[in-house]
Amino acid sequence: MRLALNAADAANQVDATVDLAREAATAGPRSAWFGQTFGADSPQLAAIVGREVPELRAGASAIPVFGRHPLPAAGQLAFYERIPSYARVIELSGARRAVDVSVIGDESALAAEVRRYRDAGATEVVFSGTELAGPASRRRAWAVLGELAG
Repeated sequence: MRLALNAADAANQVDATVDLAREAATAGPRSAWFGQTFGADSPQLAAIVGREVPELRAGASAIPVFGRHPLPAAGQLAFYERIPSYARVIELSGARRAVDVSVIGDESALAAEVRRYRDAGATEVVFSGTELAGPASRRRAWAVLGELAG
């Protein structure tokens, strides 16, 4: 089980990301993934987390491409629909849009979706969350993902 960690809105993104990584490692997931933000570079964050939280495997999914502007969440999901590998995963899931494969709900809904992905043959599942429901909600979600990571 991998988590996508993002503390882009924090006053100190590096320290906040390390704090999130420690929290994630305590919850149980064994690896973290860093997408590009418009703050610290994702490879830089992965390297720092790898040093500071050695029990958590860290990796970056993107290398900075400067000159792009942040997109709203829905627009960002639509962006992924244009990438052939993402579009194929969406298609194979039976969905038509990226938002259709988003997991939205409480811990029970999250656990059910993880089981559904695994039952469908997924061997690696990456979750990226929002802070819309606050840190307590994130901790509950990470605890569920940690339990499922077994």
